[in-house]
Amino acid sequence: RGGHAGEGGGGGSSSGRGESPSSFGVAIEFVTDPECGVLRVNTIRQGGPAWGKGILAGDIISAVDGADVSAQNFSVTSDLIQGKQGSVVSLRFLRPKAGTELTPESVRTEEGLFPFEVRIRREEP
Repeated sequence: RGGHAGEGGGGGSSSGRGESPSSFGVAIEFVTDPECGVLRVNTIRQGGPAWGKGILAGDIISAVDGADVSAQNFSVTSDLIQGKQGSVVSLRFLRPKAGTELTPESVRTEEGLFPFEVRIRREEP
């Protein structure tokens, strides 16, 4: 399932819409991978806080501010991404290397995956 963080649904972005006025995100839309249950980047809102940070569709979110979210659902992950406007969130992603078959085990061990981290300032959507 897909959707936007703060707007409900089973996946989404951390847009901040639908949250309290003091809760902001990074405008990434996530979708749950049907094979291994991880959250993958679906789209990044052009001009949003995460735009131009090197994140690509298909990347797997694995941690938010150091907290492992690889086995968490969208709601938990979205809540961790949300925060005060202007604050910075650190997101860790895993990018599958060419030919890597994603399984729960490969995500857990990061085998065939390239890890990288970005810091993004939370802004108004």
